Amino acid sequence: MRALRAFFLAGSITAIAAADPSPSMPGPSPRNHADPATENARCVQCHTSIASEWQGSLHRAAFEDPSFTRALGHEDTAFCRGCHAPEADASQPPPKELAAIGVACVTCHVPRGSKTILAGPSESGTKAPHPITRSADFATGAACRNCHEFDFPDGRARLRPERMQLTMTEHEDAKKAGFALPSCNACHMPSVAGARPHKSHAFPASRSPAVLQQAVRISARRSGDAIEIVLRRGDVAHAFPTGDLFRRLVVSARLDGERDQVRYLARHFVERQERPGVLVRVAGSDDRPFVNGETERVVRFDLGPSATEKRATYRVVYQRVGEVMPGMDARANVEDAIELASGTLDGAQ
Repeated sequence: MRALRAFFLAGSITAIAAADPSPSMPGPSPRNHADPATENARCVQCHTSIASEWQGSLHRAAFEDPSFTRALGHEDTAFCRGCHAPEADASQPPPKELAAIGVACVTCHVPRGSKTILAGPSESGTKAPHPITRSADFATGAACRNCHEFDFPDGRARLRPERMQLTMTEHEDAKKAGFALPSCNACHMPSVAGARPHKSHAFPASRSPAVLQQAVRISARRSGDAIEIVLRRGDVAHAFPTGDLFRRLVVSARLDGERDQVRYLARHFVERQERPGVLVRVAGSDDRPFVNGETERVVRFDLGPSATEKRATYRVVYQRVGEVMPGMDARANVEDAIELASGTLDGAQ
């Protein structure tokens, strides 16, 4: 989470979210493992292929990722630490060995107080050398919900709760709209073939250009004096972007010799006065593609009478920014950008 100080206008947050309603599923701190670093090392020692994937993942780097550490420098809270270093005591900075494992093997596969390993249905049919509990729920969004959907942590300041991340709700809304969509792990844990078939633990997501390219199909067309950029749902089961508030799509178009016209597709936040002297940030609008099961979004740029004669250039970029303050779209600090599409449309000859 980045620039959270902007949202915590009612005071410092000192408590993590409410207890995990599904104790058998992964979730934030406290995980209550006696010696998580040692337990996790045993997992890594035997499951070498999976461990190698996890080592390069954002789950492993959850606490050490530069984007997160910059945000933590602005707002170092138990709420943030509880998700990003779930094996440590969230009330204080995690020890080095627990910061280093981030969201670890034991976080997801060893339920609180359990001596058995939690896993999904077997792909290989091989027997494990240790006690194992297989759960169909563990292969669904139930295993992801407790960390990837939650309210703003300043709930005591609000008259009603507000979702800070709502990926699972977006997925469920699309299903209600009648779309047959893949589960979380179908996209983010693709099957790996070989001597020991398994689900990938690299967890590819929004840092992966390949995943982003597969999520949306982009084309452009002329429409009279306008240029239309068409975004069609690809392999994505939620709004795009989802999750972190600080992700957005930047869609732009321009005629040769003229300035860019730009649209920022994101959750846009405004200030709301909850009571005298108390302001909170709430979602004012949401113009991300594929919300509520939408399958296509057309972004139209009216470029004027000369549009049909001049060459037009368009571009679609996925960005991470350092803030989501009202009126900051054009001036936001861009931390990372991945181009999804660009091209030209010739004018009339």
